Amino acid sequence: MPDGGEKSFGKVLRVTSVGRGAVLIIAGMAIIGLIDNLVRMIAEEAGLFQFHFLRSCIAIPVLRFMSKCGWLTLAVRRWSWVVLRTAFLTASMMLYFAALPVLPIAQVAAGLFTAPIFVLLITVFVLRRPVGPVRMGAVLMGFAGVLILLSPDAGAIGIWSFTPVLAGVFYAAANVSLREKCAGERTETMLTAFFVGMGIVGLTGVVTLAALGVEGDSFVTKTWATPTLRFGWLVLVQ
Repeated sequence: MPDGGEKSFGKVLRVTSVGRGAVLIIAGMAIIGLIDNLVRMIAEEAGLFQFHFLRSCIAIPVLRFMSKCGWLTLAVRRWSWVVLRTAFLTASMMLYFAALPVLPIAQVAAGLFTAPIFVLLITVFVLRRPVGPVRMGAVLMGFAGVLILLSPDAGAIGIWSFTPVLAGVFYAAANVSLREKCAGERTETMLTAFFVGMGIVGLTGVVTLAALGVEGDSFVTKTWATPTLRFGWLVLVQ
């Protein structure tokens, strides 16, 4: 193929890749937007830690079964980075889900999606890489959108107001570590690691609350409750 043809072909591949990535992101966010609205219903049935523990108890065997059938490959190449990335993402999602029953869903989502801002900061100050004006402008526009959704009011700011933003910090760290150190891992490997991490934290939370004798009514402090059929369906959908 002539040089000009190779360049054109490469450009088409890049455009196709970007378009496919955009479609996947939009589809993923649409699914998240749907199921996040179910968390308030889940909070009526059980606590945060029980929910995540039981969700992992469903997801992990399914992934293992698919692996045994040869449909998935769960081999890990770089254990240390997979564990670190899982820790970042687990912390992010625990904070995110804890805030969902307390704050408006749009506000929680906006807080989580401050992540691109922190990705930019990590790229510049930790990885020491230059960031172009186009990317900088895109992030600033996104930040402006976040501020509009958050509608900051000094009188209404409390600890829960910062929880989604802190989730965004950990989410950014998870994304950077995924791109920089876990790019060679398979998607199903990272997914399984995530569910293992969430399951461990969920079980730890359930046991800790029981050991301390906590009797709270909030989503975070609620102890183990006998699962109902409704709760089971909600977890299965998640």
